[in-house]
Amino acid sequence: MSCGFASVPEEAPMNESLTFDSFMVCPVPFSIHRYKTDEDTGRLILETVSYNDSFEKAFFTDIAPEQKFRNGPEIFDRLFGNPNTADLLKAEMERVYLSGSREVTEHDFSLSHQSYRARIFRVDDTFLGVVYENITRERMLELDIQALLKVNLDLLCVISPDARLVKINGELVRTLGYNASDLETQSFFSFLHPGDVGTTHLMINQLNAGMDVPFFTNRFRGKDGVYRSLRWSAENDRGMIFASARDISESTLLSDKLQDSASRDSMTGLFSRQAFDVHAADIIRKFKRRYFPVSMMIMDIDFFKKINDHWGHPVGDQVLKHVATILKENLRQTDFPARLGGEEFVVIMLDTPEKGALFAAEKIRRKLELTPHKVAGEVTASFGVAALERDEPFEEWFIRTDTSLYLAKNMGRNRTCGSSESRACDVQSCKYVWKKEWASGNVRIDEQHRSLLDTGNRLIEYYETKQRIKEQEAINELMIDMDQHFRSEEFILKQSRYEKLKEHSALHDDLRKQMRFWRDLRNQQRVHPTAFYCFLMEKVIIHHMVVDDAKFFDLFK
Repeated sequence: MSCGFASVPEEAPMNESLTFDSFMVCPVPFSIHRYKTDEDTGRLILETVSYNDSFEKAFFTDIAPEQKFRNGPEIFDRLFGNPNTADLLKAEMERVYLSGSREVTEHDFSLSHQSYRARIFRVDDTFLGVVYENITRERMLELDIQALLKVNLDLLCVISPDARLVKINGELVRTLGYNASDLETQSFFSFLHPGDVGTTHLMINQLNAGMDVPFFTNRFRGKDGVYRSLRWSAENDRGMIFASARDISESTLLSDKLQDSASRDSMTGLFSRQAFDVHAADIIRKFKRRYFPVSMMIMDIDFFKKINDHWGHPVGDQVLKHVATILKENLRQTDFPARLGGEEFVVIMLDTPEKGALFAAEKIRRKLELTPHKVAGEVTASFGVAALERDEPFEEWFIRTDTSLYLAKNMGRNRTCGSSESRACDVQSCKYVWKKEWASGNVRIDEQHRSLLDTGNRLIEYYETKQRIKEQEAINELMIDMDQHFRSEEFILKQSRYEKLKEHSALHDDLRKQMRFWRDLRNQQRVHPTAFYCFLMEKVIIHHMVVDDAKFFDLFK
């Protein structure tokens, strides 16, 4: 009998239902076996009936041709060399034969430094078939993964589509204090802080949908009941979620302990401007290495000067604390709130696109509006939001956020405005008319303030009428007038022995720097005109007159 297989002895005919031809071109190793009963002992004896060419190429490369075929169990004894390996495979084959089951059974074994998987099945009532697959590469990859899981200092796990922990590494077990059996097969959500379940569920759904979710943060409960802050990076591969986490609990705890250091604002307990600058620089460095969504929110208390004027500075300080408390209570543990100075606050929100930051800002705005101060009564604030864009310097990101804030104030205050909205707004909203309460009491200073305001309004008219050359000329004229005004104002304040002249001069220097930066952006057409004119009118002219300069008005009234 010959159909591309090794010859089979005549005394071992096969059931006619089995056709050898179906195995002739089989690309994987295959063998046929049957059992006979020993007449003397009554025990089952395994015989090899035949095998295909792929089997011969896989297992008989170093065996002489005359020794290749063996009836009975000798073929496995010869192949494996190790009796234990042969006995285990034969025992599995006997179990399948005796069970009568038609299901395929798998058995893994090693031979000559290679790993194989034998799939054993009943062909009919007499014969067993075995298909052999070389799984050496798969096994080596599995060993590599196990080694990586063992030595990696990150917290690693594999999560199923229904958010169950499939595999975890030793570092995750060590950090959280569990045994592996405590975690594997359990729901990922069952270990999360209730406040983080919603956002994490959203991230898991996005990963299952094949979306890119570079980072997300949550609090994971350890065996001791204490929640640890973990920052995750995850990807979906062939339906499974492969996740890596860093334990940021210590850095979070360290941040909390900075209450009494220069990193905290003594008035509100929020981070200081200095701490914000350091944190923002760190975010920019990480963002350049790998993109992740991060947004900035700037808020400004509406009409805070009126609160101070009407109720006095002690009540004004209470209002600042009141606002800071509401801000902290409505932020996540991973958010970074800081006081920029005066009545202005800023928050950096990790793993948050602009849409999410707008939602968070609006939530805080409504909460503040509905929580009156016990003395000052209703307190509201305006909010500006912008997400960090690829290859964007920190200065541009901050200015876009600041511009969104001033647009929110321009549009009536007590509202939230995003960067995308500020780009689409009409520049008409940036125009201003002189108000008598802006007068300082010094004729020279007031004349210069009026002139700056008129030049700003004229700039907007040039833009609206598309007189680009006149617009550029007016921008340069404004830069010169502004510098001359600052010098003149500082001279007058020096003559009047203004105690905070040094701080006020520093504000002038900062405005000069910002104005040069914005002028270059506008000339290069790298910033939307609305954003430019909103910054120019609100920050440089109006805010400086109404807030910064108002501090010395008492000298002349």
